[in-house]
Amino acid sequence: MVTAVPSATRKITSANPATGEVLAEFEPATEQQVRAAVARGARVLVSGSRLKKVGSNFYAPTIPADVTHQMRVMREERFGPVLPVMPFDSESAAVHLANDSEYGLGASIWTRSRRRGEQLARQIHAGTVMVNDALSWFGIAEAPHGGMRMSGDMDRMPGRKKVWGY
Repeated sequence: MVTAVPSATRKITSANPATGEVLAEFEPATEQQVRAAVARGARVLVSGSRLKKVGSNFYAPTIPADVTHQMRVMREERFGPVLPVMPFDSESAAVHLANDSEYGLGASIWTRSRRRGEQLARQIHAGTVMVNDALSWFGIAEAPHGGMRMSGDMDRMPGRKKVWGY
């Protein structure tokens, strides 16, 4: 994964937000988390910068590696195109780390075995857990949506009802 994902990420174009860039209102915290991780020893495998050619409102898809569970990039919620990479010793340790958070809006599990991924997904405490996917739940407005803990520990309402609730 540490080899394949950076290679694929470098091929993403920066022509529009649908490719993974995020609007500025979310970008400053995203950029700060990445910079803080680098200051504590993380390496940036891909990008980690604003996309000035598109405008200052965009941040490039970024992959920090060698992160630890104590870093903000692993502990805080973020709404930006950042995929931190952290090793783990076992599946149970990975599940423990994923659940050791104040947040729980969404999660994704990447694996060669979809069946095993689905078993692990049932152990993750998040509003939405996807296997080998990270975006499909955004495109289904009718799907129930909500998070856990500080990410919105609320009823799962269908998409349209939730929007009108705000």
